[in-house]
Amino acid sequence: MNAWKDREGSPRDTRADEHAGGARAFRVAVGRGMTITALLLALAAPAQARGDGFDAFLDGGDGVPAESSVLVPTESPETLAFGDGLGTAVDEGYESSAIVGGAGDGRVVYPGAEPGFIPYGGGAEGGFGAWYGPANVGRGLFLPVSPRWIVQTDALFLWQGNIGSRPLYLNDNVTTTVPNPFPPPVGTPTTALDINQTANEAAAGPRIGVILNLDNVYSVEGNYFNVRPFNGEQSTPHSDAAYGMNNIAGFGPPPGLQNIDWAQVTTDAAIQSAELNWRRRTCGPVTWLAGFRWVEWNQNMQLLDHYRTTAPGGPTVDNAERFNVATVNDLYGGQGGADVMLWNNGGPIRFNAVGKAGVFYNTAGQTFGGFSGTTLPTLSAAAQQTAFFGELGIFGTWQMTDWLAWRTGYNFFWLSGVAVPVDQLAKTDIGTGTATIDTNGSVFLNGVQFGLESRW
Repeated sequence: MNAWKDREGSPRDTRADEHAGGARAFRVAVGRGMTITALLLALAAPAQARGDGFDAFLDGGDGVPAESSVLVPTESPETLAFGDGLGTAVDEGYESSAIVGGAGDGRVVYPGAEPGFIPYGGGAEGGFGAWYGPANVGRGLFLPVSPRWIVQTDALFLWQGNIGSRPLYLNDNVTTTVPNPFPPPVGTPTTALDINQTANEAAAGPRIGVILNLDNVYSVEGNYFNVRPFNGEQSTPHSDAAYGMNNIAGFGPPPGLQNIDWAQVTTDAAIQSAELNWRRRTCGPVTWLAGFRWVEWNQNMQLLDHYRTTAPGGPTVDNAERFNVATVNDLYGGQGGADVMLWNNGGPIRFNAVGKAGVFYNTAGQTFGGFSGTTLPTLSAAAQQTAFFGELGIFGTWQMTDWLAWRTGYNFFWLSGVAVPVDQLAKTDIGTGTATIDTNGSVFLNGVQFGLESRW
């Protein structure tokens, strides 16, 4: 992205050497994980189904658990009736249900069937509008269901993208010496260091999900993940008195603080999220989600630069500056979404997609401090406003046994209406000792995850 980042002898080059082994190890680990996943899915393709997912349940057959998918119907029931008055929506606690058989303990109920809707699509072809097998319905909060618990433990790897342009340091002494069809005017500053030149490294962390199935229709889901740190770094070449600040805490643009020989920007960030959702299965491939979520996005940025000063009749003195900007965002709010079964033919492999989004209340803050000849005063500001958080994931699962599955997928996360460090530089003035906050930033994250799913 930038020719300077690996030049010999630069701070970037030194730091890259220190972390090169870790970066290579990380890339190898991700590559091996994806390769193993692909091989497992390929080997499992002809295997017999022995498990289920969010939209399927185990039904016993000859004492051996087998796959029961909501997408693939079995043979049609002999008798089918709606609302026979012998215990349907009101008695069983569902909005509606289809009943096979007559009154008594031997009846079988298809919970969640919409009014007027016949399970299995109303014919031999079946389709998305059916439960695969009948479910005996009891009473109380926990109705008979298998599995009762589903636990997912994954490793999550994310990259930060969508970093907008914001020049930090400018070339002060620009003259047109090389023929160019569109040369800049002589002396016009150009960008020497931009925040979008930071080469962000991938961050990793755990992701854990737990689902408690209350019955064949309703369940409760909890999820948590913590990914850090999103490190980025970039620097300029060393060049005597070549650079100037661009509106950094009241310094610049030129003729602000100039005669800078070298500048560097480093960033790091972390995201964590916890959520609790209520899930409702339909008679098709869609499971609706609604719940509460907390998201935390914290990010830091540090600017370093070096310049020389010469007092009249005195020696030349080397000077260094450091500016630190930290932002915090705590988002609380409701969300809705869906878990959609994309493909499930009754075999061991299935694919699903999960999408969630919501409007959140964001408590944001920013803090500025540093050193420039002397320790600078710490300036801070805070604000509360609405924000947006959305998530989309596509996953593939291979059911290895009736209780254990291997899963992998790709995720996208988007935050909007948050405070990010680079937007605070123009909101802080060291000279006047004042600071405000900008909460119009956005963050885009994407990456892979893989791990295990167990159930009992």
